[in-house]
Amino acid sequence: MEINSVLQSLSLEGARLKQDETMYKSSEKRLTNLLSDDDELWEPVAVLGVYLSLLRNLKLIQSQHGEYAPTDNAEGWFTKHPEEQMAAIVEKLENVAYPPNKYFWNKILELTRHLPAQQPCDTRTVFSHLLLSFMEDVSQGKEPSKFMQGFVDLGDLADATNEWVRDLEHYGILEVYRHKNRAVGVKLTQLGALALGAAELGEQPTDEKTLIVNPDFECIVFRHGPAWRVAAVLSRFARKEKTDQTYHFKIAREQVESAVLCGMSADSMLGFLREHSRTPIPQNVQYSLKDWASKVHVARNFSAIILEVKEPEILDVIMEDPEVKPHIVRRLSPTLAALKQRLTGKKLLTRLRQNGVFLKY
Repeated sequence: MEINSVLQSLSLEGARLKQDETMYKSSEKRLTNLLSDDDELWEPVAVLGVYLSLLRNLKLIQSQHGEYAPTDNAEGWFTKHPEEQMAAIVEKLENVAYPPNKYFWNKILELTRHLPAQQPCDTRTVFSHLLLSFMEDVSQGKEPSKFMQGFVDLGDLADATNEWVRDLEHYGILEVYRHKNRAVGVKLTQLGALALGAAELGEQPTDEKTLIVNPDFECIVFRHGPAWRVAAVLSRFARKEKTDQTYHFKIAREQVESAVLCGMSADSMLGFLREHSRTPIPQNVQYSLKDWASKVHVARNFSAIILEVKEPEILDVIMEDPEVKPHIVRRLSPTLAALKQRLTGKKLLTRLRQNGVFLKY
């Protein structure tokens, strides 16, 4: 999933923000360059906005000190299996107030669950089913005032539906079929079907090898068997180039560096390639991947408020207090701790005083 590539890049370099919380053009261009360059259906900046919105909702990134930066949750995200990541995405989508209104979004999710996972469904048919579902609710007196809330006419409804297709494709839930830069069909991805509990899951993954790694660092994933899982994991350390009858990825230094930063090792990457490749991994690919990974030395750069006490025993008590612990980044020394922000508020200060700690500014 390209969302992982965006999160990895933000973990590696961040993204500078203006005062109005929009990104500087240089950061925006760097991130849009990570996206597939063969897709003319959606605007890259709009797609990037989809990913950033989801990452914020998942609490994997935050804006602080004038830039987007990963939260403490980000590292754990990369230890999740693709199925776990997709389940987290779907759970978040089911609990957000998605525009133009919650009623519309609930209908979208309901319709999505009934899409096929094997053969694509014509997008015109999908829109007709959505419209009929709305009209049925109106005729039965269900949410009639919300039927067209946020819409001026059916053209607006069609535009919103088109955005829904775009967003769910980039969440990894839908696979969109294109013809002359138009979305003509959609179906559930295997990951999406699993996460949504859809009835039609199609053929279950097998141990069949679906990958070929070429000496020019290109990785080709054949679209059958466990291809969806292979592509999801491969995207953590390779850049997706294009999609046709197969998935095309390219192993590149930046993606490998980002993967190491997020907890993957050269051995785990090469182990994954060997497990799923039909042919031996070229020697130059193995050497380069190990070399790139070995030169990554992880360090952290962050701003924090420092809490200082005189005795280590006092900091021991503070570190274990369930009310204070969420405000602590980490212990820096026996008597120093880094805080996310100043400890304020009557409840928190009272809690500290109960432990004999009185803050002095």
